[in-house]
Amino acid sequence: MREDFDSYKRELDRVRLTEESKKALAESLGRRGAVESRRVGRRPLRMRRVLAVAAVIGLLSALSMAAVAQIDAAPTLGGFFTGDQAGYEQASGTVGRMAEADGWTATITDCVGDNFQSFLGVEIVAPEGTVLDAPYYEIYMDNEYDRMGVPGTTKGFCYSLPDDDPTDNKIHLIYNWYTTEGESNHVRMHVRLINLTENRGYLWDERNWDRPMVKEGMWDFGWLDIDYADNVLRLAPMAELPFPYEKLVLEEVVISPVGVYFRTNISNPYPVEYGDWYWENIPDSVRLLDVDGNEIFAKGHPFAGLGGAYFSFSNHTNAMNTADTEGPAELVVVDLDRIAAVEVAGVVIPVQ
Repeated sequence: MREDFDSYKRELDRVRLTEESKKALAESLGRRGAVESRRVGRRPLRMRRVLAVAAVIGLLSALSMAAVAQIDAAPTLGGFFTGDQAGYEQASGTVGRMAEADGWTATITDCVGDNFQSFLGVEIVAPEGTVLDAPYYEIYMDNEYDRMGVPGTTKGFCYSLPDDDPTDNKIHLIYNWYTTEGESNHVRMHVRLINLTENRGYLWDERNWDRPMVKEGMWDFGWLDIDYADNVLRLAPMAELPFPYEKLVLEEVVISPVGVYFRTNISNPYPVEYGDWYWENIPDSVRLLDVDGNEIFAKGHPFAGLGGAYFSFSNHTNAMNTADTEGPAELVVVDLDRIAAVEVAGVVIPVQ
C-alpha cells in the first residue's frame, strides 16, 4: 500500500493544481483505494498498480481540461482602439484561451497588429464579491518568445486598460511587443500570467516599484498561436527624398491598420549627416491622407533603424498604463480603404 501511495504522490507533484483540485483528487483516490483494498484477493498486485496509475492519469486529465479551456471570448481590444472599427477588423484575430486559478479566471481574448508590432488583450475575472477598483493593475507575462530576445515589449507586463465599471470584479489589460525584423505575426508561444498586482507608482527614495499583491498565482495557458489578418498596402515608390548630401530614395512603404514602415536605399553604417537630417525631418512629417487630401493620421511613434523605420499609430509609452504615465493607453487603428496617399518629408506618395 505504501508503494501505491508514493505512486499517487509522485503523479500529484508533477502537476500544478489548485488546493481545491488537489483535495478533490486525494479524496477520489482515497475512495478508489478503499474499493481496491476490499478486492485485493481478486486481482494480482501488478494489475492493481496499472489501474491506480490509470485512475491518476484520468483524473489529472479531467482536472487539466477544467483548468484551461478554449472559449468564444468577447474581444478586449476592440473597444479600446480609437479610429476606425474597420481598421480593427482588418488587423485583428481571436485567441479565446481561458485559464483558472483558485476561482480567478484569466482569458487571452484577442490580438491586433502587423508584422512589426502586436497587441494582446487579456480579461481577468475575480470571484463574485471581489471588487477590482484600483486605477492601475498589472500582471507579469512569461513566454518563450519574449525570452528569446527577438521583440521589444512593454517591460514584460500586461497593463490595465481604463475600466468602465470599477465597482465590478472584472478588469481588462493589454500586452504589447514589437520587432524591427518583421516577425510579430504568426507567433507560437507558451504563455503564463503570474501574480496580479496593483501599480501605485515608482518609489524614488526606495528605488523600487510600489506593487501590492492582489492575487498571487499562475495562469498557464499552454501553447498559443497568435495570428491576425495580414491586411497591408505594399508600395515600391522609388521616390527621392530631399536629403541635401546624397541621393536618398524611398524604396519600400508598407501600410497596415496599426502602423507604417519605410525603407530607404541607405543602410548601415549610416552617414552622420543622414542621422541628423532624419530625426529633424522624418518623424514629424509622416501623414496619411484621404481622397480629399484631408489628414487621417499624423506623426506617429517611431522605432527601428534609420534605413528601415516603423511608425506605430499607437503610443507605446502610454500603453504602459501605470501611475507614472500620463493619461490612458493611446491605441489607434486606421481603415486601409480610407487611405489615398502617404506623405513623408514633404513627398506625397499615392496609394490609390
